[in-house]
Amino acid sequence: MRTCALALILLWPGIAAAQDTGGFNAHGFVATPQDGDIRDGLLLYRPGALYQGEWSASGLLEYANRPLMLVTETSDGETTRTVALNHIAALHLTGSVSAHERLRFGASIPVIFTSSGFDGPQGANFGDIRVDTMFLASMPQEDGIGLGVSGWVDLPTGNADRFLGRGGLGGGFAGIGTYETEVWTFTSNLGIQFNPAVDIDGYKSNNLMLVGGGARYSLSESSSLGLEALLRAGLTSNDRAWTGSPAEAVLTFRHREPEGPHVIVGLAAPLSSGAGAAVWRAFLGGGFGRLGRITPRDRDGDGIPDKYDACPDEPETFNDYIDDDGCPDELAVLEVVATHRGEPVSDVALQLTGPTREEVTATLSDGPWSTEVIPETLWQIRGKRGTCLEGEVKKLVGTEKATATLELQLVPRATVRVKVLDAKGNPLEGATLDWASEEPECLPEPPSFVNGIARADLGVGTSGHTAVISAPGHRTVDVPFRVSAGEDKTLEVALQPTKLKVEKKRIVILDKIKFDTAKAKIRPESFELLNEIAEVIQRNPKAGRVQVEGHTDNVGGANYNLDLSQRRAESVRQYLIEQGVEPERLIAKGFGMDRPIDTNRTPAGRARNRRVVFALIDQDDDEIEEDATEE
Repeated sequence: MRTCALALILLWPGIAAAQDTGGFNAHGFVATPQDGDIRDGLLLYRPGALYQGEWSASGLLEYANRPLMLVTETSDGETTRTVALNHIAALHLTGSVSAHERLRFGASIPVIFTSSGFDGPQGANFGDIRVDTMFLASMPQEDGIGLGVSGWVDLPTGNADRFLGRGGLGGGFAGIGTYETEVWTFTSNLGIQFNPAVDIDGYKSNNLMLVGGGARYSLSESSSLGLEALLRAGLTSNDRAWTGSPAEAVLTFRHREPEGPHVIVGLAAPLSSGAGAAVWRAFLGGGFGRLGRITPRDRDGDGIPDKYDACPDEPETFNDYIDDDGCPDELAVLEVVATHRGEPVSDVALQLTGPTREEVTATLSDGPWSTEVIPETLWQIRGKRGTCLEGEVKKLVGTEKATATLELQLVPRATVRVKVLDAKGNPLEGATLDWASEEPECLPEPPSFVNGIARADLGVGTSGHTAVISAPGHRTVDVPFRVSAGEDKTLEVALQPTKLKVEKKRIVILDKIKFDTAKAKIRPESFELLNEIAEVIQRNPKAGRVQVEGHTDNVGGANYNLDLSQRRAESVRQYLIEQGVEPERLIAKGFGMDRPIDTNRTPAGRARNRRVVFALIDQDDDEIEEDATEE
């Protein structure tokens, strides 16, 4: 009957001979240096990445149950089983240091606290000390293939008589390889173990072929679970079958903290019979080490390794929005348009506050201002133009373009009251108020007059303003003023009756422009009327060109009257230019006596025919501003 343990089949008389001639190492376990890398195994060397100067030190507690049994056969075919080595409790001290990124040195010292043999408990012992080295021909960069070779020397520090040492110098070498993916690690070893020759009553042992393989699965960045197996096949012919090729499988769990501490837990069971394969083993250990780090491949330089980068050739946009996929983000667009009283405005200072309270400042110069933002976020937008306009709006941005309209409102800081009177000092009904300013945004919509008084709250700018006051049948008056913050100012204005009115095609004067008899010299009493005409023309740039027409009665010859009318028209034109009217807007034209509007047979008729007319030659429709039209 074959046991599940690794068995050594000996004839019973050979027991004494084994005790007399010495033994061999039936412990059957040597720990590889434990640096705590979660991809490493327990039995096998792994050609993983090395870094010059990294080191590790660890301790591994082991319990082994019945690694060696003596089986005798009698002449009648019966067998007897005797436990030759049992209850091994050991501490394996391991350490390693990397002298180069391709070369590592290590050592393993087994300290055996207790074991039992033929005569019972055997007390404390050392096992054979191993000194090893590992050279890498290539190493995996995050993943891929790693290849190398390992070699070792076993010092005879263990007790061979108690089957805990080889009894002589040993050693070996192996070719080692690994293939790694993001979560899987596959490791293989193929080598030879050189041992002192053993020939004890039919059991022969010398050199062994080592064949091992294993796989580990990374549960996380700090933990892994692995299964590995190692076959130690004898190269020396043995008289007893299944005695020289022990094989074991080990299941281990590893965990490593980022700062360096690590732990390992394991359990082993035999796969084939042979000296050194325990019925079962248990492991518990830990240690500390400083491990280097592989510089991950990162083609786009965004700091996200290619293996995790969904867009390895395009850098990530780091903005707290899907920053771990490695791809440039498809952001939404937030567009801001500023208006005042429904009309677009520019030169607006913007302040935008995002969902994480980050702030963006910008200037809306000419046209909409836009920026890329994280989709599905709420933005608060504040705007300010000069000292008089401010506004605020919130906008939820979806996945595409969103336009926020920022309506700027007047921030009133002062009050102006306008009191309008007629020529006699009485409140004037029907008056209207308008504004003129270099900072029109500081002024509200023109208020209405109630009982001759209009009240307005306005902003305080850096320049002054003008109140433009008009009323039907009265001259329009401009009143410049300034206000300061918190001021309540009153403007009192008396409007004088007008001497003209504006129609669609002409400016109708209600008085006559008087000249010296038979001359083109304007009499002083007409200056006030001409001044008012100049004001109306200047107030109405949309009126276009004004043709100043001179007309006479029929007294005198036709040529004389034509010349007189032309000179009088030019005299009026020149006066208006001197009052500030643009010369290109004025045309002087004399018609003489050709266009009478009354009979020339009476003094009154001739007086009406002697006149100056102001024709609006560019007007087809009523394009004159309402406040300049007199009724």
